[in-house]
Amino acid sequence: MADQLAPDVLALDPRFGPLAEVTQRLEAIPLDGLLTYLIDTAPAAYLPALVQQFHIAGLEGGSFATTDAERRRLIRDAIALHKKKGTPWAAKQALALAGIEAGLVEWWQQTPAGAPFTFTVDIAAGQPAARDPVAFEAAQRHVDEWKPVSRHASYRIAAAALAATAIAACGTAHMQWHGAGELLAQPLRGASVHTSAAAGHGFLLMAGSGTLQ
Repeated sequence: MADQLAPDVLALDPRFGPLAEVTQRLEAIPLDGLLTYLIDTAPAAYLPALVQQFHIAGLEGGSFATTDAERRRLIRDAIALHKKKGTPWAAKQALALAGIEAGLVEWWQQTPAGAPFTFTVDIAAGQPAARDPVAFEAAQRHVDEWKPVSRHASYRIAAAALAATAIAACGTAHMQWHGAGELLAQPLRGASVHTSAAAGHGFLLMAGSGTLQ
């Protein structure tokens, strides 16, 4: 066996024959279970542990990943996301990785300018975060994990999802239209909801960081 694995000169040396045989056995060891950081090929059973290791479990993103493909994507982007944690960019990117379609508008991008050092999250209609109060609150808490601690966020939902979300969130709370299509409601603890249908564009605006009742 040794003379088949090593050149003739080395095969004559009693030290290299056994070494060549050991090398052959090492090549037969499957590596897919050892190369855990090749995220695309790592066994699916390893993904929950990798989610924990890369610090993206729970509301940091792991609770939104329901398939192995989503978990792999989250793990791949975790390092880049943590490098920017505490920035509006990180909050927006984290929403995208969680599968939540949303835009982020900083106070100086608004017309007129908003309160300094605040930003607004516009959640697109037609997705669970725009229809389900529980998913809406989870999206808010997800942003809280990644946004700057000192920054205050407001949340808006496009008008197409307004009725279902407002009714589900408010329950028996009083809702009333004012003036040019404005709906005011109080479905949250420590927060307020406001929508405006002016110019044909409706938004549900939640200011503060209250929780759904």
